Amino acid sequence: EDKPLAFNPFYEPNYNYTEEKKEQLLTLIKTLWKGDNSFSNSESTHIKVCIYNYIDRICENRSIRPCFDSFYTYLIEDFKPYVTEQMKIRLENFDIDDMIQVLKPFSSEGMFGHLLNSDKELNLNEKRFIVFELDNIKDNKTLFPIVTLIIMATFMDKIRKLPSDQRKLMLIEEAWQAIAKEGMASFIGY
Repeated sequence: EDKPLAFNPFYEPNYNYTEEKKEQLLTLIKTLWKGDNSFSNSESTHIKVCIYNYIDRICENRSIRPCFDSFYTYLIEDFKPYVTEQMKIRLENFDIDDMIQVLKPFSSEGMFGHLLNSDKELNLNEKRFIVFELDNIKDNKTLFPIVTLIIMATFMDKIRKLPSDQRKLMLIEEAWQAIAKEGMASFIGY
């Protein structure tokens, strides 16, 4: 309670947003919005455009702090008018208001506001040994999938950035619930 779980999945040292990082953010936003529910091609495309445009914005204007809050602000102030007024996207193709409403609890004003807005820009790639202890959240249907995605992203970043001749090890212990999820199972297979 006194040290709530907090990440900043939007933080990228040197603003080097690879395609893999953008896909990780896309998966995160889709998970926050609809969980395991399926997405239409239109919805996936619009979310992808939103993330790519947001990343372009923060790379051009580095006074904007990359975090969920600045993404959420961009979503409301810039992307919603773009979708509704400029592109005139029909509600049945992309319900931007529903997305905004569902994502609100993860903004700093919401009950999970601390989770994705960490002010500690921790680069886990610099850490030699990382332990993620999930016992306290394994039954939480909101937090568990989000933290699992962040773990997967962290591991992939470390694998990609460490020298190829350096030994890497991922130990999964007592993780039956995590492995049982379709996304985690395909990640482990990958």
